[in-house]
Amino acid sequence: MKLFGNSGSERADDPDTKDEGTLAEQGYKQELRRDWSLIHNFGVSFSIISVITGVTTLFEYGLTTGGPGVMSIGWIVVSFFTLFEVLSHGGLQAVDSSIWTRFETMADRCARRLKVGLAMAEITSAHPTSGGPYFWAAMLSPNNELAAFFSWTTGWINFVGQFAVTTGITFGCANLIATLATVKGTFVPTPGKILGIHAALLISHGLVNTFGVHILRYLNNSSITFHSLGVFAFATAIVAKAPTHQSAKFVFATF
Repeated sequence: MKLFGNSGSERADDPDTKDEGTLAEQGYKQELRRDWSLIHNFGVSFSIISVITGVTTLFEYGLTTGGPGVMSIGWIVVSFFTLFEVLSHGGLQAVDSSIWTRFETMADRCARRLKVGLAMAEITSAHPTSGGPYFWAAMLSPNNELAAFFSWTTGWINFVGQFAVTTGITFGCANLIATLATVKGTFVPTPGKILGIHAALLISHGLVNTFGVHILRYLNNSSITFHSLGVFAFATAIVAKAPTHQSAKFVFATF
């Protein structure tokens, strides 16, 4: 099937053009613009990870439940095991240690998530359509009679998860803003004021996503810069200004 006339192989080699061809083979015409670059999409993921908010809201939880060892080297070890899953099921089983048992359990979970991620990436490549998981659920349904049910169920689960996560993260942001307002000021945070900040943030999110979607790419790019500089500033300030420093044994071997 000749899709692109005589414009040459340059356009045919373009990923977006290939996606258009895949959609045409599936009977769809591309309607939405693919104007987000790799860096824009990376900005979305980088913002969701959000090291700064993780440090300020969850660092204490990690220290009290897992200890400094988990916070310092836990994720490094887990990442290694995710890439080399066989190690978590082979060599480490011979080590009778509660520390390695914890890491093995975490590694197994991360390995499973990696498999899910790879599977979803494969589905996205095979079906480069809008609609996300609920469309994929319909496409992967064993028969047409169940397609609507799987699509409806997946769509609602995804929708509930999205607004629950957004609401939770925004509430954490409202608490951070309220706390920041108390620095060298007379502001006193109360439940009502925090809920007011929370509501204002949610309304701003709705307005941006409704009327200003085109600016999200710039917000994501700004987020990359902000998070990178913020993490560097955190690390520099702690090293330079901390009144005392724990020993390496406490940081890396205390669980």
